[in-house]
Amino acid sequence: MTKRILVCVCLTLSAVTLNVGLGMSANQSGEMPAKVPVPKITMQEALKTATDIVPGRVVEAELEDEDDISFYEIEIISSDGMVVEVQVDANSGQIIKQAREGEVAYITVEEAIKSAEEFLRWHAVEVELEEEDGKAVYEIEMVNNLGDKQELEIDALSGKVLEPEPKKSEKD
Repeated sequence: MTKRILVCVCLTLSAVTLNVGLGMSANQSGEMPAKVPVPKITMQEALKTATDIVPGRVVEAELEDEDDISFYEIEIISSDGMVVEVQVDANSGQIIKQAREGEVAYITVEEAIKSAEEFLRWHAVEVELEEEDGKAVYEIEMVNNLGDKQELEIDALSGKVLEPEPKKSEKD
């Protein structure tokens, strides 16, 4: 009976020691984990503020906290295709920063294919993003039901169909 009690005590002490050790290893400093600041304005309000200043399509938004200042960092693809970062104060709703990121935002491959297929009513069989005369374009090879091929160029920023290449009569 004493052995049984001794084993139970040892197992209990081991379990307690393991739990304490795991708890301390999760937070080495012994401090309580930092809480996420609760913003006074919602993300939806911040998005509206940002897009009122920079009209376009929002592609990313997150709540940040730096130097005890909470703000929403919002990336917008503006009408000229550039990525613009807008920071909106999470407490006042005021714009803190607005800067072009220098990145060019292209339409997606799916959007380019859709433009080409709506224009020609053929099927896309190959798509490549190329640079022609300093301009980014999607070159899309199209095929009709008879096997005829034609290449279209789609402006990678606007999605507009550019001058179609002459039809190829041969069946490559």
